[in-house]
Amino acid sequence: MTFLLSAAALCASGWALLALLGLETGRRPVDLATAWFSGTGWFALGSLLWRHGAGLPWGRAAALFLLGAPVAAWALRQALRRRSPPGAAGGATLESRRPEAGPAATAPRWWPRPAWLFGPMAALVLVVACAVLLHGADTPTHTDDGLRVRAYAAALAFRDDWPAAALGVLGMAGAVPTFVPALPAAFFGGWDPFLPAYPVLASFAALLALAISLA
Repeated sequence: MTFLLSAAALCASGWALLALLGLETGRRPVDLATAWFSGTGWFALGSLLWRHGAGLPWGRAAALFLLGAPVAAWALRQALRRRSPPGAAGGATLESRRPEAGPAATAPRWWPRPAWLFGPMAALVLVVACAVLLHGADTPTHTDDGLRVRAYAAALAFRDDWPAAALGVLGMAGAVPTFVPALPAAFFGGWDPFLPAYPVLASFAALLALAISLA
């Protein structure tokens, strides 16, 4: 539950960032999946610069600032647009900037044909996706002689304990596997050894949603 709440906050931040950049498509499944990637990328990069660029302590306050900055910027822009005269506000989504469709245009068909061939393939993809999610959510992050690198990096981020030797762990794990799993722990104050696996599974689900939605 703590990860689901953190994922919702990351998606909200990412959605605001997409809106600020004018990269919304107007299609909810596409925008939601893209918001996960943009939100986690923004949060991880901001956390990396915050902690190791500026040398500031990383914790709940820093996480709230990084998550809320795109949302606050989007809300400010919306307020300024409402106060501006009619017709002065610019910007549009990618969907609205496309040229008008002609009379012969038809709606895209996302379900491929023939159904007798692609139906079993879709069922197989669904079964495999469920198996991956169930297995990944129950896979321990420890090995016989210690923690996996991505789990160790996330634990260091949660503790905000970065000795000089630990910077190599950050370089191997990367910013997203380091700071995104530490977000629920920073918010709710408890470390779960399975937390490093959840962002990987969420990214897999978002990528699968994009592959289906953009077909």
